[in-house]
Amino acid sequence: MLPIDITTLDCYEQVPEEAWEAFKLVSEGETYHCGVPVNIQEPMLFYRTDMLPENWESNWDDDKNGVADFLENWNDLYAYSKLLRDTDSSANKDSQYGFMASLNNLYLSSQFVLSYGAYIFGTNDDGTLNPKDIGFAANDSVYGLSALKQMAALMNEGCIDDTITLNRYEKIANGTYFCAVSTPDTYSLFIEKLALQYEAGGLSKEEATSKAKENLMMVELPSKMPANGDLSTDSSSMSDDDFVDTVVMGGVNGYGISSYTENREACLEFVNFATSYEMIKTRADMLGIAATRKDVAKDSGEVTDMIFNSLAEGRIYLMPSIKAVDQIWVPAQTEMADIAKDAFRLKNGETEKYPSVTEIKVAVERINQNVYDAIYTLAD
Repeated sequence: MLPIDITTLDCYEQVPEEAWEAFKLVSEGETYHCGVPVNIQEPMLFYRTDMLPENWESNWDDDKNGVADFLENWNDLYAYSKLLRDTDSSANKDSQYGFMASLNNLYLSSQFVLSYGAYIFGTNDDGTLNPKDIGFAANDSVYGLSALKQMAALMNEGCIDDTITLNRYEKIANGTYFCAVSTPDTYSLFIEKLALQYEAGGLSKEEATSKAKENLMMVELPSKMPANGDLSTDSSSMSDDDFVDTVVMGGVNGYGISSYTENREACLEFVNFATSYEMIKTRADMLGIAATRKDVAKDSGEVTDMIFNSLAEGRIYLMPSIKAVDQIWVPAQTEMADIAKDAFRLKNGETEKYPSVTEIKVAVERINQNVYDAIYTLAD
């Protein structure tokens, strides 16, 4: 990618340093930027306000702050999900689920790792990333993956692969899932499916789209996770010290220019145009992205501001921007899927592989080793 003099761009002063960091490259003591940020991503929770329980204000808002407790902490989200499963009266017991996500997906389920002190790569003394320092097993990550296994028990076996990622739009629309995880740039897909559901109920296309936009909510994941990884504990018996802040993996999308281009100046002009206020605002309005331009973010509503605040407060762990990150996904996916599958082994007459955090510790250490091997041993 072509290094860019970012100070010449119209968006330079509007993009926060944290976003520029995603495209920063340090070589021989010199700092370069090889891309221009457009939008920031993080896993978000999508749900329908018309699917909230009628009694949520009296039964699910203990602190009376006008926000349902199951949107604020993971213990209550677990409790509400369990209630939905326990009261599912359908013949196959598959008509209502609470929280749903592909638990094998490190990006979408990163909170089960990063909230407990794990990290992807450590840093060298000069601040550059050190891919030899792999941190999936660091600190209390075993507790987070224990929570992942607990949550899997309230889902179906689609949580161990990409099934939920593929059907979440339809299942939110038809009410099978109360909430699901996705990214801001998929907002329009949820709207589209929900509008079709309302149209099927007799509304006009315009009425259906309006109702979909009114009822579909996109919020950050619940901000508190149990420090000991036990989601089944009643939140009313817990103090602030019993929780840890939810941390998710985020990413910054942007434009880059190929170093092979013969039209460098024209490419720079296009990137400057494409990252202008007007173009980024249009993109945000049409796709629901969280723009990295602060002026667009300010004009785009509270969700974008919320994401920026989370980034500034360290609750979004930006995906490392080095080649070695390509090697983290398969090892993490393999172990996370296997831990989630444990929730179904007993139901299927099999023996659990991860009955305690001791076995989970072995699994996360295996992630570290397999990532290392993929970067260094197998590459050779």
